[in-house]
Amino acid sequence: MGATLYLRADDAGLSSGTNAAIDAASSVCPNIGLMAVAPAIEDAADRFRGRKELCLGFHVTLNSEWPEIPWRALAPAGSVQSLLKSPGFFYSNPWQLPPGASYDPAEVEIELHAQLDRLRKLGMDIRYMDSHMGVMHSTPVLEALARSFAAREGLEYPHLMPKLQHGPYTQNTPENLARWSRLLDTETGSFIAVFHPATADGIVECLSPHEPGGVSPGMVRAAEAALLRAPEFATLLHAKDATVARFDDRA
Repeated sequence: MGATLYLRADDAGLSSGTNAAIDAASSVCPNIGLMAVAPAIEDAADRFRGRKELCLGFHVTLNSEWPEIPWRALAPAGSVQSLLKSPGFFYSNPWQLPPGASYDPAEVEIELHAQLDRLRKLGMDIRYMDSHMGVMHSTPVLEALARSFAAREGLEYPHLMPKLQHGPYTQNTPENLARWSRLLDTETGSFIAVFHPATADGIVECLSPHEPGGVSPGMVRAAEAALLRAPEFATLLHAKDATVARFDDRA
């Protein structure tokens, strides 16, 4: 018996090219994390609402790492001040807050409700929850809040499941397929495999690397998109007896 893989495509709503790439990959990657604060979330809703073959997730977003597309809170700024820097945008990195800054759990919960309400009002049936850049794992208090919030809202929160390390990706799809083949020969058990597929749309290719001199996020995301839409990837999963699962299968 091969591995059970919860293939997850994150950052739906980031841009139209992100939404298109996630849509193109959805037959093999059915778990889709939606960013309620992102600029193309309505386009994502138009693509994904009502599709029973998908498992839609609430991708909690409390930071804004790219200066090219800064994100604001959905809750009124005055009610979530601990989440924001001047002039009202999220901090860039939840793991490296400025000295003296910290997330107020009560304000985080206000923003969680605002973001989840936004997704539901757009007609999306949200089944699970995770967090962008792992913000809800950044402190024990936020981790406990995430667990209780997900339970109250009837969402799966697979925070204890291990994540499969399957990068880094190159522009060579056969090379990326070969890496996956080696992984599937050695890994057993259940894993989450997180992807961020995207295609060029005037936004993704302009995103800054997380570190100076780092790899372009747009190039990595395009390589992941190419892998997921390659027929050979689905064939490989089948050949290695891997099971692709949805988070709501765990309920």
